[in-house]
Amino acid sequence: MASCENKQEPARFHGRVLVAEDVRTNQILMKSLLGKLGLEVTIAGDGREAVRKASSEAFDVILMDIEMPNMDGYQATRTLREQGITTPVIALTGHTAGEDEAKCFNAGCNDYLSKPVDRQCLVERLSKHLSCDSQTCEIDAGPVIDWDTLVGRGFDEALVSSIMPICIEDNSKRLQELASALKAHDGEQVRLSAHAIKGSFAMIGVVNLAQIAFRIEEKARQQDLSAAEQSFSILEKAFRELLSLVSRPDWVTVAKGLAKPAIVAHGR
Repeated sequence: MASCENKQEPARFHGRVLVAEDVRTNQILMKSLLGKLGLEVTIAGDGREAVRKASSEAFDVILMDIEMPNMDGYQATRTLREQGITTPVIALTGHTAGEDEAKCFNAGCNDYLSKPVDRQCLVERLSKHLSCDSQTCEIDAGPVIDWDTLVGRGFDEALVSSIMPICIEDNSKRLQELASALKAHDGEQVRLSAHAIKGSFAMIGVVNLAQIAFRIEEKARQQDLSAAEQSFSILEKAFRELLSLVSRPDWVTVAKGLAKPAIVAHGR
């Protein structure tokens, strides 16, 4: 999956979020960020308060800072799971080591997000657990081609220009296969086709299409083919946008011009 470095306005979600965070500056920033995504936000200042609030109120997702006084995020999450609370927990941590990620999952977290929090990474995580307007949740997820991603991989214009037609040809066939699998209600083939589309587009910097394909893959994995079919219509629209862009003789220049700095929420 490509790194989540989106440049445009993200989705609007529906639901209640509990943010467990002890740094007041981060509390304010996260509340503002989540509020702009359409969410109702409750703040907990440490792990104990997070457990207390999550035990007495209904939340749709919990953003759990790992390093907090009184009770850290690991223990707070374990306590919630021991109490039978199954609310999705997304761990927030300033560390990026793989073993830290493993500790989060072992404690019962459902997902993991590094700080400072990138807005689009947050949108991606939230989209797994919250309902949203699919039109804003996926079509507005980013530029057609994320040139910054390509630059980061060391790709030059000549290489991208030569690979893009091959990518489009291959994925045109995969889209047809995916449509047929959806029509046949073949969940496993839906998952496999979406997985291939995701990987191909992610590699070439077509981040938005990769994200939508990832969503279809996850829905197929959950055997929710109705939701996968809804996302497929969005995938088709985004693919047409890609075709429209690369049909222009100056498409590389246009794609490069869309690249802007990522917007982040500050963390520890």
